[in-house]
Amino acid sequence: MGRLIIVSNRVNPPSSAGDESVGGLAMALAAALRGSSGLWFGWTGKTASTYSGQLKVERIGGVMTATIDLDEAGFCNYYNGYSNKTLWPLLHYRPTSRSMTATFNTATGW
Repeated sequence: MGRLIIVSNRVNPPSSAGDESVGGLAMALAAALRGSSGLWFGWTGKTASTYSGQLKVERIGGVMTATIDLDEAGFCNYYNGYSNKTLWPLLHYRPTSRSMTATFNTATGW
C-alpha cells in the first residue's frame, strides 16, 4: 500500500494517543493516516507575529503532521478569505456564494 499524503487548510490531529479529533472527517483522516503511515500537511490553526514558512514536523496521536503558522495577513486573506470564501463554496456546490478579491490573490502568492 502507498503512503497517504493529505494537504488541507488546517490540520486537526488527535491531541494524544487514544483521543480523536473533533469532527467526522478529521477522525476518518486520522485513522486513514495511521493505517498508511501517512502525512497530514497544513496550517496549525495558530497565527504568528511574522510568517516564517518554517515547517513543524511531529507525530501526534500516531499521526505524522507537517504544519505551518500563518501571520495575521495570511490568516485574514488566505484562510478566512481565499480558502473559506472562494474554495469552500466552489467545492461544496455553492458557487454563487463565492467571493474573489485581489487581496485573496495576493495572499496566495499566485
